[in-house]
Amino acid sequence: MKERPILFSTPMVRAISDGKKTMTRRVVKNQPPINYLFVKTLISKNFLWAKFCDPLREIAEGDEKHWVKCPYGQVGDRLWVRETFFMPRCASRIILEIIGIRVERLQEITEEDAISEGVDRTNTSIHGYAKERFEKLWDSINGKKYPWSSNPWVWVIEFKE
Repeated sequence: MKERPILFSTPMVRAISDGKKTMTRRVVKNQPPINYLFVKTLISKNFLWAKFCDPLREIAEGDEKHWVKCPYGQVGDRLWVRETFFMPRCASRIILEIIGIRVERLQEITEEDAISEGVDRTNTSIHGYAKERFEKLWDSINGKKYPWSSNPWVWVIEFKE
């Protein structure tokens, strides 16, 4: 089991502490080419890797592949929450255990997952409301480099405190 830092904004730290946030999405750095599809994950050397391939090419051992390492670890690893950019480990109040991790396109988020992301739960009985709230939250945090409309690949990390 390894421990790694993860940065959260103050409202998201509050949502974690209140038990309203049990999931986070983080952009896959080194995004695969636009036409590539996610194939599988693999654990190697204590890291989780995602494999992407060109769907128009036959998937064979010699074909071009795009591998991306997850910087957050794997199931069972722990994340210590950084509440400010330069916060040291000894000042962290919150430790999260990773209980699930997967790769998907950002816009594949479900209503249930949007609620698990800690969005405002008001009117979540209205279908589509939580996802809409998450879209606005995403763009407020990541919109300059990875807007919702670009639909980037993301790591979906489920955790428990």
